[in-house]
Amino acid sequence: MNRQVLAGLILGLLVAGCAPDTTKMYDEAVLALRQGRPNQAIEKLNRVIQLRPDYWPAYEQRGIAYLKLGEYQAAVLDLTKALEKNGNNPVILRHRAIAYFGMGKPAEGNADLCRAAALAQDNPIQKKCAERQSAASERDNPD
Repeated sequence: MNRQVLAGLILGLLVAGCAPDTTKMYDEAVLALRQGRPNQAIEKLNRVIQLRPDYWPAYEQRGIAYLKLGEYQAAVLDLTKALEKNGNNPVILRHRAIAYFGMGKPAEGNADLCRAAALAQDNPIQKKCAERQSAASERDNPD
């Protein structure tokens, strides 16, 4: 093996060995969030996202952390980013619905909640969604 190839392999192994373990950071962030430390979770998730910008679970968890802090706009942004990669996730939709309700945007919150209910086949919530849509339609079109 020539020296350049060998040097490249050794350098690659050294860099890989020094790279932070994003899985460990992510797990620590989730633990911090579960233990009621959303600010610490956000710090760790910021680092994970910096290293792995396409890792949608980090956006989901950071959105939940922002939600716990009452930072609804930031929560919506992160949860929307997570939905770009995993759009059929009823859990993410429910969290984003809560953030929209917190922002005073009930139409967007209801839309996410109804979509989540349909995906999860949650019949009681689907029924309530249909009732709300019917009532809204009657308000908009009072014959």
